[in-house]
Amino acid sequence: MAEKLMTWRDCTLAPVVLIRGPEKLLMDRAVSRLKQLGRNQDSALAITEVATGSYQAGALGSLTSPSLFGEARLIIVPDFESADETLGDDLAAYLASPQPDCWIITCHDGSNKGKRQVDKIKKAGAREVKVAKIKNARDKLSLVVEEVRTVGGRIEPAGAQLLVDALGEDLAELIGAARQLVSDYPQAVTLQAVQQFYGSRVGASGFNVADAVAVGNLSRALVLLRQAFSSGVEPVAIGGALALKFRSLAKVSGRGVSPAELGMAPWQVQKARREVRGWTDLQLAEAIRVIAQADEDAKGASRDPQYALEAAVRKICFLRQR
Repeated sequence: MAEKLMTWRDCTLAPVVLIRGPEKLLMDRAVSRLKQLGRNQDSALAITEVATGSYQAGALGSLTSPSLFGEARLIIVPDFESADETLGDDLAAYLASPQPDCWIITCHDGSNKGKRQVDKIKKAGAREVKVAKIKNARDKLSLVVEEVRTVGGRIEPAGAQLLVDALGEDLAELIGAARQLVSDYPQAVTLQAVQQFYGSRVGASGFNVADAVAVGNLSRALVLLRQAFSSGVEPVAIGGALALKFRSLAKVSGRGVSPAELGMAPWQVQKARREVRGWTDLQLAEAIRVIAQADEDAKGASRDPQYALEAAVRKICFLRQR
């Protein structure tokens, strides 16, 4: 059955599609995609929704039979976890002899409820689409990058992280913002672009912490770090912001290199050159080593990633103060 599994981004029409999982937003996006694919085939597509609670045995036959006008049909079952055996049996029977230009979408919340019906239609040949729960900041970051790529755009890693920090509590808003930014910045969505529109939504992000660390302001860095932790920003994200910051400082520590050669925007180069004053090459090298260890700790090497990251922030600020 492995070859029948699809994702919400690449799902295609089939006689019966089973969208299964707890992430309602992604389920809705999969349904919207399948509706659009149906309309692409027939602009007069007829869409019907089936309520499992009032379903009568055999009703699927009349819903899937050709209409007088011959338009394509799309039938949606929004709560398949509540389906009884009659609907499961009718779907399995339909899969044995599906109608042309007629597609059925069943949506299941991913729980064990209705598992017998799920197994029945999967065995009969239903195509499955998995919509796994978006659990953490890393999942949200991947969601933003994939969404931008899907609509033909490109986003800087730092910009994607800032967008997650600003809007990560609302997935619908996060995806909408990513699409809007690509529309406004078709060449590339930069960190500066995200900061312009959404920077004010971030109370204490990894980038705020990194800015304070870069100039050796330990007291501010610790306050921002603890605020970031309390607001749900993960140690991995803050470690990534520190790594980006100090890679930028290392890039501009040389002389006579243009922004284009550095792969940075002019404003980024100017800011980094201000911040790199007071750092020696040896100090920068040691700071980057400390950040690499902190990143490893945040990803599981330490039993207390927050403590490990705070220790790293202290070490780096002490380096700068020396």
